[in-house]
Amino acid sequence: MDEAEITRYISTVLPGVDVVVASREGGAAEIAWGDSFFIFDPDRNPDDVRRFPFATIVTKDYGDSLRNRRRSRDRCAPRRCRPRGNAVRSARSNRGT
Repeated sequence: MDEAEITRYISTVLPGVDVVVASREGGAAEIAWGDSFFIFDPDRNPDDVRRFPFATIVTKDYGDSLRNRRRSRDRCAPRRCRPRGNAVRSARSNRGT
């Protein structure tokens, strides 16, 4: 399923769900433009500021690059992950060494 099919499915199968696509015209932050938010609102009260999405389709990478994920995975592989820097010194000082 692509984004349009998922959006269509959720909005037709689940009664009381509004779909809001973030945009400049809607006053959303630029980083969210194009993201879809699914809000349960059975009373159809779009002016209610307490509306909160129960699901979101994100359309872009928010800065967590594959390179950073690989670096983090390599640094904290199982049985190799150790505290670094001040955490190591702090742990040693707490043991009295």
